[in-house]
Amino acid sequence: MKDDKDIIGLILKGDSKTISKLYQECFPAIRQMVLTNSGDKEEAKDIFQETMVVLYRKIKNDSLTLNCTLSTYIYSISRNMWLDKLRRKGKFQNVMQSHRENTGPEKNLIDLIHQNETYALYQKHFQSLGEDCKKILCWFFEGKDMKFIAGEMNYKSEGYARKRKFKCKDKLIRNIQNDPVFHEITEGNSLDNHTIN
Repeated sequence: MKDDKDIIGLILKGDSKTISKLYQECFPAIRQMVLTNSGDKEEAKDIFQETMVVLYRKIKNDSLTLNCTLSTYIYSISRNMWLDKLRRKGKFQNVMQSHRENTGPEKNLIDLIHQNETYALYQKHFQSLGEDCKKILCWFFEGKDMKFIAGEMNYKSEGYARKRKFKCKDKLIRNIQNDPVFHEITEGNSLDNHTIN
């Protein structure tokens, strides 16, 4: 694939090859996310198509701001759309409860923010991080390994990349946990039994 700026320009021109390549690159992760969260293949396709419409409109209106890779951005839009659909279906609580039981405290924190419809709180603190941290965490949330991150950031070792990722993630989590809004959310939704270490 070309770099993200070239891809965005080609999407705006309606280049079918670029859109097809984006589908091949991005759809498998979106399909997996939908299938593992009470959805089926057709719903995954619908979510991807809706995501591409949103992306096109943002590009056309010149309102697209990327703080991570385009593929991560596409996945994020799709995930938020799917969570909204689950909320409307009344399936959201069960799906996210099941998901939290199989993940660590950092992921629980992000899911808690999504669950309480306060994604803006996460975005607020994510955007306050330095550019390097934002890139590292975008790749980390996208599932990229430390070797990939070290290469992209020109770090000398995977160990150093891992250390930087830990510091960035720790800072993000601490900032969110220290925000008064976070405490209002947790107290207001009777989540006393859900502890984030």
